[in-house]
Amino acid sequence: MRQIFLSFFILVSTSSVFSQHVEELQESQYASVVCAPPSEFPARKTALLNALPKHTLTKQEVMSFLSTLHADLKKKFPQPPVKHAMEIIAQFGDNIDKIAFTGAGAWYNGAPVESILLLTYAGSKDPKDVTLNNCGAILNLLCMQEKAMPVLKHVLPKEPKNCTLLNNIGQAFAGLGEKDSAMQYFNRVFESCVTHPDANATASCIAYSRGNKEEATNYMERSLRGAYSELRMEFYMAIADNPKKLVKDEAVNPEKEEFFQPNGFGPATNCRSWSEAEKTYAEQEAVKKIVQKISMQYSQVILDNSLDNILADPIEKEKYEKGIGWTPGPLSRKAMYIIQNLGSADADFSIFEKIADITTRSQQRRFAIDESFRPRFEACVKQGNCPQVTYQHCVAMEKEDNQTFGELAAAGDLHKSISYPKDIKWYNDAVYLSTFTTPHPRVRKADCAAYTVTFINKITTYTLSPGSLSLPKCVPPQPPQQINPNDPFFRDGKCVVNINIPFVVGRLNLNCEEFGFEVGEGVTFRYGKNFKTQETTLAVGVGTGLDIPGVDIGVGAEVAVKFDGNNQVIDVMGSAEAGVGIMGIDIASAGASVAINSSFTPYMNVIGN
Repeated sequence: MRQIFLSFFILVSTSSVFSQHVEELQESQYASVVCAPPSEFPARKTALLNALPKHTLTKQEVMSFLSTLHADLKKKFPQPPVKHAMEIIAQFGDNIDKIAFTGAGAWYNGAPVESILLLTYAGSKDPKDVTLNNCGAILNLLCMQEKAMPVLKHVLPKEPKNCTLLNNIGQAFAGLGEKDSAMQYFNRVFESCVTHPDANATASCIAYSRGNKEEATNYMERSLRGAYSELRMEFYMAIADNPKKLVKDEAVNPEKEEFFQPNGFGPATNCRSWSEAEKTYAEQEAVKKIVQKISMQYSQVILDNSLDNILADPIEKEKYEKGIGWTPGPLSRKAMYIIQNLGSADADFSIFEKIADITTRSQQRRFAIDESFRPRFEACVKQGNCPQVTYQHCVAMEKEDNQTFGELAAAGDLHKSISYPKDIKWYNDAVYLSTFTTPHPRVRKADCAAYTVTFINKITTYTLSPGSLSLPKCVPPQPPQQINPNDPFFRDGKCVVNINIPFVVGRLNLNCEEFGFEVGEGVTFRYGKNFKTQETTLAVGVGTGLDIPGVDIGVGAEVAVKFDGNNQVIDVMGSAEAGVGIMGIDIASAGASVAINSSFTPYMNVIGN
């Protein structure tokens, strides 16, 4: 057990720039040397630096040096602590290790006089490396750097990479105002111990004294990552342009207390396509209702436990005015700093960049779809028939929506997998630390309620792809309607006719808006409707025969077009006298013309069937 404690005290390191004298030294002549605050740096003490030994002291020289120093200190320090130190030495006798160990411990117990007297005595009798290192550290802390330097330098050849020893030598040089030499030793510390708190802190002050605020900020950040100090934190916050979070999460809530119990509750599912939209919408709305309920519940807890409501109790008001039970503990400021810098429950700004990127690409795809359909819409508008194009456009947009749904859902799920566990840890750590930050149980209750409201309202931020009840209505065009065969009425269907047939001496033009036939010598045509098969035949003949509608005697040529019940062309027929061509002959002569400017109607002469 003794060896374990001795190993611990090897780690004693000092920062002369940040040290403060304890009350016991106020009567000492050494108390007149006040260690500098962070904003200032000691002036170079040239006389003391020049008086340092020019060589490394031998073992015997170190023992003699410490013996003389011990005797000198006994005369100059206040007698009560000197007497106490001598009693400890007498009690332990020849057990020098125990005297050295007690000397290191005395410093941490607020007994600096006993500490340095015990260590100088132990070093003068048995100058072990750990004893001399601790002795030099305490001499630094008492602003006697010129006394610490020879002792520490004696150990250096045997411990050239010892971060604690190197730091203590650097601190001695810093206390004497020798910045360059101090930084040489601090840089040797950083080779093995990058976040050494004391070496980085004093290096920060040196950089700041030289006007390099950015370098000073970086050093102090590393110092605070190594160990927290309120004094150093205040200095850091005063000089940092963009203060960072400097506390490691694993150092918080060591008992791993869990104050959040999900009980099946968690962030809602992200919607991945329109087919999931209604289901995910219902789930997301259910989560929102729970979040709203819990948020309102704990917001009321905050109000109920406000300072005004607490002080409405006469007993609590009296305690508050007298400071009874309202004084924060010694770790309150550190705990509050940790809560403020836990690194969770803050917005993950990278997710906003992802959302913006997904949204931008979606808009670009939608624009491209619109542009590709523009010519088709223009054409169908002229024809007065756009249902099919509208349907195809809607389907293309729905496909694009599903792609965007998927991208947002993937981003949301990744965001949730990373940040949601961090937010749970933030909540558990914050509630755990609230014990240290608040001076009153009801204040703590209000604080914990505030953490709950913050945490619960983040639950909905992981649902980046929302569901919806407003589904797209991509309605396909209605198929051609089949007429009941027993229906005695003829009903024109959707027009699909656009025929232009040249033959012998005329040309037949047939479409939805116009039936026209230009002729030279004579024309006859017939129109028939079979109400059983719903078929329609339109026959037009030209030639030298009589121009009698419905009669085809003497016709030189005839062409017939047959339509089904929905006016779909199902056959084109032609006949002619020998040597007469039907197709492909241009018209050379012009004569009378027959035209019917409408769709087909049942009021024409029905011939044949």
